[in-house]
Amino acid sequence: MYLSEADHTLYTNGQVADGLYDESQIRTFELWFTQADYWQQLTSNYTTSTDIPAMLIVEGDTFPDVGVRFKGQTSYSQSGASQKKSFNITLDYIHPDQQLMGYKTLNLNNSFQDPSFMREMLYLHQIRRHIPAAKAAYIRLMINGESWGLYPHVQQLNGDYIEEWFFGNDGARWRADRPEGLVIGPGGPGPGGMWGDGTAALNDLGPDTTEYQEYYTLKSSDIENPWDKLVHVCDVLNNTPLDSLEIKIKPVLDLDRTLWLLASEIAFSDDDSYVYKGKMDYYLYWDPETGRITPLEFDGNSVMLNNNVNWGAFYNAEKVNYPLLNRLLAVPSIRQRYLAHFRTILQDVLNPALTNPLIDQYDAKISADVQADTKKLYSFSQYTSNKTTLRNFILNHRNNLLNNTEMMAAGPVISNCNMQSAAGTWNNPVANEAVAVSASVAGANVQSVFVYYAQQAYGNFNKIRMFDDGQHNDGGSNDGVYGASLPGFGAGALVRFYVEAIAGNTAGTRTYLPAGAEHDVFYFSVDAAFSDSPVVINEIMASNSVTASDENGDFDDWIELYNPGSEAVDLSGFYLTDNPANLTKWAFPAGTSLAANSYLIVWADEDQEQGPLHSNFKLSGSGEILYLLDSTLQWVDTLNFPEQITDMGYARVPNGTGPFVIQSPTFNASNDVTSTDTPEAYMQGISVAPNPVAGQMTVRTRNLAPDTRLIIRDATGRLQLETTALPYQEIDVSHWPAGLYLVSAGHVTEKIIVGPDK
Repeated sequence: MYLSEADHTLYTNGQVADGLYDESQIRTFELWFTQADYWQQLTSNYTTSTDIPAMLIVEGDTFPDVGVRFKGQTSYSQSGASQKKSFNITLDYIHPDQQLMGYKTLNLNNSFQDPSFMREMLYLHQIRRHIPAAKAAYIRLMINGESWGLYPHVQQLNGDYIEEWFFGNDGARWRADRPEGLVIGPGGPGPGGMWGDGTAALNDLGPDTTEYQEYYTLKSSDIENPWDKLVHVCDVLNNTPLDSLEIKIKPVLDLDRTLWLLASEIAFSDDDSYVYKGKMDYYLYWDPETGRITPLEFDGNSVMLNNNVNWGAFYNAEKVNYPLLNRLLAVPSIRQRYLAHFRTILQDVLNPALTNPLIDQYDAKISADVQADTKKLYSFSQYTSNKTTLRNFILNHRNNLLNNTEMMAAGPVISNCNMQSAAGTWNNPVANEAVAVSASVAGANVQSVFVYYAQQAYGNFNKIRMFDDGQHNDGGSNDGVYGASLPGFGAGALVRFYVEAIAGNTAGTRTYLPAGAEHDVFYFSVDAAFSDSPVVINEIMASNSVTASDENGDFDDWIELYNPGSEAVDLSGFYLTDNPANLTKWAFPAGTSLAANSYLIVWADEDQEQGPLHSNFKLSGSGEILYLLDSTLQWVDTLNFPEQITDMGYARVPNGTGPFVIQSPTFNASNDVTSTDTPEAYMQGISVAPNPVAGQMTVRTRNLAPDTRLIIRDATGRLQLETTALPYQEIDVSHWPAGLYLVSAGHVTEKIIVGPDK
């Protein structure tokens, strides 16, 4: 996910991959085997998936003792005597921490059924815009000094992959394929049965989990009784009456992502996954954050084949053993959501205006390598003709799909979506403040408009109807602008929302804004209001080796609070946190009080068992943001501190009111020390005026190195401005949202408020 402040949208993917899977590069992988009979060993070990050791060299970096084996099923068995096999390389085969640019498993695919060498690359590149899909790049393979030619290098669907697409990888992951040793023959009877036999397509096989273990492979699990999760989804999917299926399935299956996956597979005619086989080359992941299972795309070498160019938008939906198609698409509202997503795919994914330049780009990069590849499965003339085959498929299949009667149905047009808080349009609300959402909806016959919202970055959405009656923050009555109010949320919430419009035609045609909902959505954050508490974060030490020890004799990180007021402050239920997404991370114990003109030390040691004032987090010596909130989650104070120096304090000077500077520590005491106590090199300063500011502000700095950066972030840590720090500069903040900002340069930070004072 990444936030786009320009259009107030939270996007999932859409960014160009870099690092190991940077498509702009073709890296060379060198495998060196010491075994004279390594090829015979690889062949003998295929059925048991047993690795043999080798040395891998990539761009001068050497990785000893990697594990190598042949991979694939039909790509192995039907490539005959050719040495152009697919390879799996395990970096941590012997050395647990060995990895290549952050990855431990490499998959080199032999482009079986793909003379173009492009099908899988193109497919994954395009569908990754709307569904989780592996990253891929080209590599050149050398084995014992001999060229093995060009390979698509495709990301492994393992825990690292899951963590890239979800909020963790501690759920359960299956491949919809039989465990090792029970190989399914290509397309016909055998140990795995026929394609579409329902064994691994989320069909109900009964309550006995052992029935499922015969047809699905559990690849990893960090939860108890993972098979129960799979059985429950299959039960709900297959046995719920259609009129209540949408409501019942959403809590256990990521319905929207499932629809995007089905549309993506059919758009590119993937005949090696769910919509064609009803089994095999797709994965399932149960996400503990949401409690839902998500189907995941896997493998794409046999897409966009001419014999599949006539697949319709509802291909195989009539087959009862394909319940994701047969059951889900039989529900009218789900069917229309699916069609809306399909139209988006036809617009911005399966579109010759976008795919043809990508084919040309790949061709320019790999053509010479393909021609020089003496081990490739197909001729260079087949490579050349297949480039045209791909272009023709995309054009013809897209036209066929667009000519479908249901696909041609026009839905309302949604535009100009806005969120209005008390601070203004698209400005963050404060905690518990309701906001107004509006959107323009055009169309001859608009039946209804809804806004879907969720108060966190993942999970299911709630739904509220929008009105064009002049009474719901929608302007005038019947002016085409629809409005609704979203409820208030707690401070720190990241609220996602999108708009759905339904046409008054028989089908109830849907459209969405953003068109990529539910993975592309509008968003806003919820700020805390400003507290009247006088308490401040007065000093910290994020690298303590000898300065001060706690009651247990440990030299841990510490945070000093100071009460400059004339009365004691009850800190019961106040919070300290270093995570803007978890504002209640550590709470002060009941009865904690800070007397007037007094100090309080909190040990940031992640060891709460040592005492009541030991927090559940540590401070980062490389710098981070620290928050102090009161019991109602209003901001009390915020500190954005830079990289720290061991046994030096980061303190307010003058004590309790000034900007932070690095100086000799003043543990549990006033920070007002003589100049001889502070290293001259760290007597840096920054001042901002006016403060609060509503228009132009002046920033002055002193004793900064010439290349020092001036960095301004909002209270959630989001970067607002980064530029070179000058002794004197003016900055226009008139267009900034009202709220708290942290201005940092060198070792000093100043807090400013844009808008009215607290």
